[in-house]
Amino acid sequence: MSTQRGQRGEQAARRYLQRRGYHILAQNVRLGRGEIDIIASKNEVLAFIEVKYYKKRNDALLAVHRDKRRRLIQAASLWLRQHREYSDARCRFDVVLVTDRQPSWPAMQLEHIPDAFRLH
Repeated sequence: MSTQRGQRGEQAARRYLQRRGYHILAQNVRLGRGEIDIIASKNEVLAFIEVKYYKKRNDALLAVHRDKRRRLIQAASLWLRQHREYSDARCRFDVVLVTDRQPSWPAMQLEHIPDAFRLH
């Protein structure tokens, strides 16, 4: 996937989340070996959000594999150590899947999966 396509997907995900009441705290945060696409809060929940933009939904789901989840968890732990004001926040890991509606259309379809995976 091109960087430009990925950036469009992240922008669409950010707007989607904001329309649903999320407050965006940070974007594209690199910590250690991981990167967190979006960090957002809503209703006293802190969400570390991975955005995946693929042509097919299943490809996007498969891209959030075990190693990717491990790196996200490590990056989130580092971020929380740097932002002690969130030490008591309920945290979760969300995924926003961005897919093309139809192969010939530039329109995107977004699917937000709250609490998509756990620390286990």
